[in-house]
Amino acid sequence: MSPWGQKAFEQAALKAQETNNPSQRYWAMLGQGDVAVAQGNLPVARELYAMALGTAEPIAKADPGNAGWQRDLALSHGRVAMILLRQGERERALSAFRQGREIILKLKAAAPSNATLPKDLAWFDGQIGGLQKR
Repeated sequence: MSPWGQKAFEQAALKAQETNNPSQRYWAMLGQGDVAVAQGNLPVARELYAMALGTAEPIAKADPGNAGWQRDLALSHGRVAMILLRQGERERALSAFRQGREIILKLKAAAPSNATLPKDLAWFDGQIGGLQKR
């Protein structure tokens, strides 16, 4: 990822902190985590993804009817799981994948016509199946 991408996410994180905007903070942390992954810095990516997850969890818990935050929470579990997997922590990765999958299942049950959720579910199922196969 280019340095301008990293700078943009860093600036977004500062702006989110200044305005106390959890949504901005969440997306800035995910973006910074993605930059860290692209740079091969898995420990930093793991920390940033965990921070994003920590931002999404209380919001999603406080507003269980907000499908957007619920999906964000599920996908955060997926990002954390991918890093755990790359760091050799298969059992923890499997647990994180399962947490994300459970959220997607609930969303899919509540909104069966949502075309995105079956794709999300298939991704989680693929990750879980791949780990179980190993």
